[in-house]
Amino acid sequence: MIESSIMSLETKPEFFIADNGYYTDKTLKYCFKHNIKIIISDRTEAERKSDRSNNKYAKCKFTENRVENYFICPEGVKLPFKNYRKING
Repeated sequence: MIESSIMSLETKPEFFIADNGYYTDKTLKYCFKHNIKIIISDRTEAERKSDRSNNKYAKCKFTENRVENYFICPEGVKLPFKNYRKING
């Protein structure tokens, strides 16, 4: 997205603003590598502010343990990591 935007603009803007769907490792690494400032909302923050946060099992209500690689659901059940899902690149 960013590379194609720069090519179509024929210039490099001071910074980009993007939807949280672009909050990926690929996008962040590209921006860092090319010294591009980008503003992207965090997926958790976006969901917390949405109507979906009223859902008992909304993503924002799960707690992540990155060291031991698992989540705790709102019911207190430990959910081990299974696999990665690729989103928007």
